[in-house]
Amino acid sequence: MDSMDTLRERLQQSLLHLWDYHRSQAIGLGLGLGLGLCILCFGFWPMLFLALCGGVGLYIGTRVQRGESVIDSALRALRRRFGDDIGRY
Repeated sequence: MDSMDTLRERLQQSLLHLWDYHRSQAIGLGLGLGLGLCILCFGFWPMLFLALCGGVGLYIGTRVQRGESVIDSALRALRRRFGDDIGRY
């Protein structure tokens, strides 16, 4: 049991060192492994759709956290794209 505790402590120290000194690489590794696993489990197109939904959720969450109205922001974007007729109906 003592060797298992030593192994656990060494693994924890290694992970903390990785996180403290190579954080962006560790995040990239985790995201890459997660993306690869999802593509293996679900396939490419469903994973792409899932990533798109996650991006939309991130965009909406960022706007809400900033205190902006999501609907007003969407209407502004639509007006820029299609003109002023969007908000009248």
